[in-house]
Amino acid sequence: MEIVIKTLEYLDNLRLYPEIKTVSSPPKPVVRIDGRNLHMFCSNNYLNLATHPRVIKSNVEGTKNFGTGAGGSRLISGSTDLHKELEKVISELKNCEDSLVFSSGYLANLGVISAMASPVRSVAKELTMNMLYSLKNETVIFNDELNHASIIDACKIANVAHIRYKHVDMNDLRKKLQKNRNKRKIIISDGVFSMDGNIAPLPEIVALAEEFQAITIIDDAHATGILGENGRGTAEYFNLKGKVDLEMGTLNKVFAGVGGFVSGKTDLCRFLRVTSRSYIFSAAMPPGVASGLITAIKIFREEPDLRNRLLKNVEYFQSGLKKIGVHVKYYPTPIIPIIIGDESIAMSIAEELFKKGFFIPAIRWPAVPKGKARLRITVMTEHTTEQIDGLITELEELLEKYGVKNNPVHLKTLITNNV
Repeated sequence: MEIVIKTLEYLDNLRLYPEIKTVSSPPKPVVRIDGRNLHMFCSNNYLNLATHPRVIKSNVEGTKNFGTGAGGSRLISGSTDLHKELEKVISELKNCEDSLVFSSGYLANLGVISAMASPVRSVAKELTMNMLYSLKNETVIFNDELNHASIIDACKIANVAHIRYKHVDMNDLRKKLQKNRNKRKIIISDGVFSMDGNIAPLPEIVALAEEFQAITIIDDAHATGILGENGRGTAEYFNLKGKVDLEMGTLNKVFAGVGGFVSGKTDLCRFLRVTSRSYIFSAAMPPGVASGLITAIKIFREEPDLRNRLLKNVEYFQSGLKKIGVHVKYYPTPIIPIIIGDESIAMSIAEELFKKGFFIPAIRWPAVPKGKARLRITVMTEHTTEQIDGLITELEELLEKYGVKNNPVHLKTLITNNV
């Protein structure tokens, strides 16, 4: 217990322990917290589909028809018509042969990455012991250092060597691939990085994968429904559909439900159904959730203006930041970080914003490296220009007040993190 107490004291003394706000309303641009209405600029409900009447109705109908829970894992008793239909519509959206749905995005990464790293772990050992030994000693995962925590954790439990390369540094990745030329190689990267909003250099990753005969896995959690002509994600954005082995993602952002998925060729998905432990040994997502997701994806494809309006808001907000001296490179993603640096200052700015009616928690260590605390701002389709202008006005005042706006180190960090 001593280490527990000391850890809590350390976090409390440095104001690092999170103060989790209790929201008493749906995740709209205006939410109710502690009896107050606040402008929400930290939600992943990018297209506001979480409150779409058709999505809610579909979720309710799915629950009425199938019950509140699936009743078991997908392989035993929990796979319903709705789960199969959801996988079908995801495959159509991603333009892939097949898809596999998990109960969460975290579980998708754990299951897929560990299965691909040690692909004979779950089959008869007496028939494949030599192969298992060989793969465990010869497989190497190459992992961008700023990948999502679920990818980092998946690499740790994969029980094979994993090497972190410098963030989006293709020269560093090449050097590390070269040193492991004779190994079995897997390259894993976020498509859109969750804390910086920048996009992975997928053309270079694919080229290196082809040169060094590596498997590619892209986590499109923040790219699916955002990037590409049809919102299919990073591969479509770079015109590289079919060049990535596995595309993963979550269903709790653009599509406003819960769950994760992986899409790829039929044989890979069939393989993952019998080797991904987080799929085999987890209960299926509630049928009502699956029903709501099916409808959300259909609405997304029927109403492209939802995404167009979101991207217009992204561009409008970033243009506003540039006008007040916060120069960030434009990316067509709804994640816009303002790097503060000092954890205490970031907390103070977030608290003042909260008092002024804006809900934007400060992101600090251990979620991001020490000294890189930030305001991680996200915009939504239904944000108005008046709401965005109001936030920009408050940011300008607070950045000036705390000496951040004219801090050269701050500006350098901003530019570095968005190139």
